[in-house]
Amino acid sequence: MKIISMSIGHGAGPGGSAVRGWGCAWLALAMLVSLLCVRGARGQCEAQWLRGWDVAGIDEYPTGAIELPDGDLLVASYGQACGGTLGTGLFRYARATAQWSLLVPGLTGGIKQLADGDFLVFGQFTTIGGMPANGIVRYHLATNTWSALGSGVAGGVSPRVIDVAVLADGSVIAAGFFTSAGGHAASNIARYDFNTGDWTSLGSGVGGAVRAVAILPDGSLGAGGGFRTAGDTANPVMARYDFQTQAWGPLGAGFVSANQSDNVFSLIVLPNGDVLAGGKFYTSSGIPIASGMRRCTFATGAWTEIAIDASYVNTMDMDRHGQVWFGGGSSSALRRLDPATNVMTAVPSRSSIYYNCAFVKALRTGEVLMGGRFGSVQNVPARSIALYSPDTNRWSGLSVGFDDSIYCLKRLSNGDVVAGGDFVSAGGVPARRVARFHPSTNSWSALGDGLSGTVVALAELPNGDLLAARPYPGEGVRTSDGLSRFSQTTGQWNPVPGTTNLDGVRVLTPRPDGTIVVAGRFSIDAPTVGSMNNIVLYDPASNSVRPLLSSASYVVATRNSFDPGIAAATVNPNGDVIVAGQFTNGSLHPWVENIGRYIPATDSWLPIGSRVFGGFSAVATLPNGDILVGGSGLRPEGVSGSGALLRCSAATGTWTVIPSAAYLSDRVSCIEALSDHEYLVAGQFNGIGGVAAKNLARFDANTNSWSAIGPALVGGNFSPDVMAVTTTANGDIVAGGAFSHAGEVVSAHFARFGVPAPIFTMNPTPVTACPAGTASLRVAVASGDTPTYQWRKDGTAIDLATNPSAATATLTFAGTAATDEGVYDCVVTNGCGTATSLPAVLTVCTGDFNCDGGADGADIEAFFAAWGAGAAVADINADGGVNGADIGAFFDVWVQGC
Repeated sequence: MKIISMSIGHGAGPGGSAVRGWGCAWLALAMLVSLLCVRGARGQCEAQWLRGWDVAGIDEYPTGAIELPDGDLLVASYGQACGGTLGTGLFRYARATAQWSLLVPGLTGGIKQLADGDFLVFGQFTTIGGMPANGIVRYHLATNTWSALGSGVAGGVSPRVIDVAVLADGSVIAAGFFTSAGGHAASNIARYDFNTGDWTSLGSGVGGAVRAVAILPDGSLGAGGGFRTAGDTANPVMARYDFQTQAWGPLGAGFVSANQSDNVFSLIVLPNGDVLAGGKFYTSSGIPIASGMRRCTFATGAWTEIAIDASYVNTMDMDRHGQVWFGGGSSSALRRLDPATNVMTAVPSRSSIYYNCAFVKALRTGEVLMGGRFGSVQNVPARSIALYSPDTNRWSGLSVGFDDSIYCLKRLSNGDVVAGGDFVSAGGVPARRVARFHPSTNSWSALGDGLSGTVVALAELPNGDLLAARPYPGEGVRTSDGLSRFSQTTGQWNPVPGTTNLDGVRVLTPRPDGTIVVAGRFSIDAPTVGSMNNIVLYDPASNSVRPLLSSASYVVATRNSFDPGIAAATVNPNGDVIVAGQFTNGSLHPWVENIGRYIPATDSWLPIGSRVFGGFSAVATLPNGDILVGGSGLRPEGVSGSGALLRCSAATGTWTVIPSAAYLSDRVSCIEALSDHEYLVAGQFNGIGGVAAKNLARFDANTNSWSAIGPALVGGNFSPDVMAVTTTANGDIVAGGAFSHAGEVVSAHFARFGVPAPIFTMNPTPVTACPAGTASLRVAVASGDTPTYQWRKDGTAIDLATNPSAATATLTFAGTAATDEGVYDCVVTNGCGTATSLPAVLTVCTGDFNCDGGADGADIEAFFAAWGAGAAVADINADGGVNGADIGAFFDVWVQGC
């Protein structure tokens, strides 16, 4: 991997500054020695993409899950990042450690457990680990091996297994969309016998896709899907196969399908033998029916509609109490049906639902696992997968990290970086749409209560307050569609008065005088200042907005249904304002369209070169006065071809297209200055300026050259996009957007490029223990090599002879005492540097002397028993001896409950 020269200048690894201080001869010798002897070590400490935070769940669509005997979960997913693990396939989630691991790469689909603990994975695939396996495969839990079910299924367009059912004799019914099984003709449904290894057809099969199968109380098979015939008869969407007579017939008294578009997605058999069918049904006129669930009373065969507020149901499962959990289409993704009363209960699941849930799985613990496409549930970060506890009525995620996209980054004057976007969790810390990153500790913190609307732009005010654009203020604050201001003094967000109509702000750009250019697509009619369209000034001193131009009669940019307004702006050192977007203003002379320059000295606008068309996202001014404009499909008037990045010559006023990999699909989302001549260009592209660079590149205006920033910034199956980029105080590059990993490491939505000194991905958290109880403090780091650990108490290193765990990632206490109370942190060192964790306090609740969870009379008895025996744990005042003073010290804490 070739690293750009800029990264060496920012190098923070051991020896970096020393090398730069040697004379030329020593430098040449050092380079020779490094090449011959320590090439690997130098490469390890070069700048690179650093391990970041997990996706808060799975970065893309999960397709099925089961619960293993030990309580662990197996989840099949198309996602490429799952709890710190890269890959697409079958993941295992360990409940005890909350860790994910990739069990089988590339294998996705449904999962069904067998009686012996083994499980089947089925879907659309042809191999597993190089072994032929068409559509269905068995995993042997005891031996951790896989075996195919004969030659599997084949034939037809995209042959696949959609659902399976296990018969009493252990054989398996595979249903889906195929024309053969095991080399024999089989129309969309077939049976596999594990004893003989043979596939057999079920009569003449079914004339259409079979999406759900279930074993009925009499041992026959129920099948549902989008078919119109089963066997030799017309049995639309629902049918029954009798293994004794080997014939197809109706399920129950006949399932009435009124429309060719009807489809059954899920079947379940209730404890009393009744059958539930979930799907999507229409009237004969093609109008969707409000309820997507039907019930067959098996004793009579009668079908009835169950009144639910879901127009379709695509997944169902039954828990240990006989309650049916199901998911489908509506504002509440998860519901519960009581089969005894046919009463449905909607589960609170306010969420950022993109699509409806793909599966539900009732676990033995009583919890319900839901998978689908969503970013959070009830404000709990849980991307694509979440756990619901009926006992507590609460949701939880399966890992911590970022749950959604970052749209903007702002480096503050103190070196911290603030991120804004759609997330509600930042690095595992609850933070609604806006959060602060602390580079020195690699940690995140919330900014007050956050904001409840998407944050697309941020600015720091002269007094250190923050301005956020286009959010809805946090809960308990008056609603406003425009600007919100965060006070460093109060730690609270408040809407900026008079900005109710600023509902389309996209740009916040500071001017030299401390005011902020506010631009986007909006219109304000203020009696005292007149019309203000698409661009205004925010004055931090008065906490108000005013027109950009001194004369309110000027309308800077006409707002109409065809003009998206101003999308990007920059302010030059002389105060000139450059704006780009889609707007026209015929009232100005000369004519200004889509891109223009405002000159405060003359209170006038000027065009920049010829007209430019397309979608704008970013603009910057180069040292020689040239203008860079980024976006998608940008095309200068009179110039052939279009691109994602254009440059306008200050000398000639002509525009040129900077070549990228694919003109039509590429996009430049932001341009950020690194120095007086270096720029970062980010977006969605595979190359730019003639250099292969994935989504992020560096431009040197002095040499007019481009270079890549390490390996590619990529994403999961959602479209990878870098939407914001800036630097930290030590020169590390940080990027935000919609991606799950950077280079070859997981780094969801936020990535850091720098020297791989230890980076904390988890800091210790405060712990309360009881006397003689157990306690632990834990850190987790991303490191270029194997790190060493040294825990400290109150700033002093813990003696390893006293507690050997002080040299590990987890500091443990076998029997806590009052003397263990203190502030702990961990110093981690690798070959590239040292880092110290955030501190955490260990509190010993002495009043709970018997460790039963409360301070009561039993604790007094336990204390005096230990005191009488002279046990060290009874040294409450930590003076080195057990005496009468400890009795008073004990009762002082006991009466306080701790």
